Amino acid sequence: HSLSSTQIAYSMGSNSRLPGLVCGATYAAALIAGPAPLAFVPSALIGGLLLFIGVSFLYEWLVEGLDNLPRSEYAVVALITATVALDGYLAGVVAGVVGAAAVFVTDYSKVPIVRSRLRIGGDGGIRSSVSRSQSEVQTLVRSGRSVYGAKLQGFLFFATAYKLLEEIKARHESGKKEGRPLTYILLDFQSVVGVDGSAISVFEKLRRFAAREGIELVLADVDRPELSRVVNITLYGEDRPTFAFVDRVAKGIRMNLTGDILASDQSGRVIQVLDLDTAIKFAEDKMIAAAARAAGRRTGRAGSADPSDAAGGSAGDAPRTF
Repeated sequence: HSLSSTQIAYSMGSNSRLPGLVCGATYAAALIAGPAPLAFVPSALIGGLLLFIGVSFLYEWLVEGLDNLPRSEYAVVALITATVALDGYLAGVVAGVVGAAAVFVTDYSKVPIVRSRLRIGGDGGIRSSVSRSQSEVQTLVRSGRSVYGAKLQGFLFFATAYKLLEEIKARHESGKKEGRPLTYILLDFQSVVGVDGSAISVFEKLRRFAAREGIELVLADVDRPELSRVVNITLYGEDRPTFAFVDRVAKGIRMNLTGDILASDQSGRVIQVLDLDTAIKFAEDKMIAAAARAAGRRTGRAGSADPSDAAGGSAGDAPRTF
């Protein structure tokens, strides 16, 4: 198809196939008769036709586009026009591809990758499908505020993944001020369609941050080929984050631990689980166990304090002899 022929037919208001058939028949006749008949066509007619088509395109995209196109897309149109005028059509195509890619990255980075944030603790927070006793529920209500949970979506690359990392760090710092720092990070990848190589280094930073702050990182629904690099970087680690996209051999990883817990790193602080419900259940079990240990320590301290108090009291009450 010819863009110029299509533009002329559209400008004439044609809504049938007749212009296309006439154009095709003309091309066929030119193949049979050769270029000789073109000598009888005035050059001014051909030049005027090309000028009309060119001016129509310029007016549509540069003048009308100023009001109809977003500023970023209009900048790409202006870039293409200037490049074609200065360096030719092929350079204009390259400039258009580069400009369109830059606009796409900029616009897509504004799309939030967090589909929803999970409220684990407090009244009305979500819980796993496991039935809990009333005391365990109260423990989860008190301790759940130290859990960051999020459902991720879309395609992850550096800009969007880095925003997630900064959000987690900010949540941890604000929790420190309130005396409730993060202890668990739950990330659900069910709605994630892929991860760019540049975003892998962000997950390496997240792994290091969690290890430094003593936070357990739980990844749900990442057992897919398109997310294998996320699993690699969080479970294996990477001494040189620049090469985080390089595949590594599985080494030192505990696989198929128990039930829906698929894998863990050597420290046991990065966990890969089957789905979000398993991730929440894992965090709940850990919080309940931690609360039980804390209660046991308090009971032990209280029990060890009573005999000493009694001994001190009896010694103080004993009569002195001189």
